[in-house]
Amino acid sequence: MCFGVVEVTEQYTGYKIKRGDTIIGVEHLSLPPLTFRTKAFWLNPAPETEQHVLKENLDFAGGLHGAEHALIALMPLHVMCDRWDIGGLSSAAYGEKAEPVIFVYDGYEGGIGLAEKAYEILPDLFATAHALVRDCRCDDGCPSCIYSPKCGNDNQPLDKIATTLILRELCREPVISESAMDTVSSETASS
Repeated sequence: MCFGVVEVTEQYTGYKIKRGDTIIGVEHLSLPPLTFRTKAFWLNPAPETEQHVLKENLDFAGGLHGAEHALIALMPLHVMCDRWDIGGLSSAAYGEKAEPVIFVYDGYEGGIGLAEKAYEILPDLFATAHALVRDCRCDDGCPSCIYSPKCGNDNQPLDKIATTLILRELCREPVISESAMDTVSSETASS
């Protein structure tokens, strides 16, 4: 687990026109990317966690994405904020080392202390996120557990069982790094 400064790039490439739940059109946009530096915590699940998820024939990337959503959804219970104040990114193979990672960052230039406060209480955040997903009565994930209303990837991929396994492993004894990296670059479409 690490905390530090990240650079986030968000790019909006289009929007959907909906009537109720039906998509009636898609409009493409060509806007420049928005880049800002902010504060984040991030974590790299242990290799054993990935092996366990894959051994069960589950979607590891979907589990990371679901864990990201659950952590963001429950941060307001631990930190005075709104879920719209927080952004995130997850990847099964991020950076030069192609390691799995989950980033959770303040959605404001320079940061406003949300990710920092959450970093201080990660074991509690992991426990409540795990309980939320584990105890939800849905079969495959729903807006009450791992679906996010602000996901820039249309809530794809998501895997509820993999999410539960990843969060359970994070609840065990997280190793919090004493020294975070100086700056990490994170690209997202507001996941």
